[in-house]
Amino acid sequence: MYLTAIGLTASFAVLIASNYLNLEFAKVSALLTTAFFAVWGLLHLIGYASKKDVKEGVKRATQNYSQ
Repeated sequence: MYLTAIGLTASFAVLIASNYLNLEFAKVSALLTTAFFAVWGLLHLIGYASKKDVKEGVKRATQNYSQ
């Protein structure tokens, strides 16, 4: 997950720099890379949130909060 966050941050930084410097050839590549890492990160989060122990932890926390 850390590598996904680093990749997303780096590709977003390149996208901002290419927009600032008006580099058309870098914009498309940076946009595709940013989109890839964003989707990849969402898939990681979905996979993490669907784990049984995470679901049970959320269930216990909400039960403790409601008491």
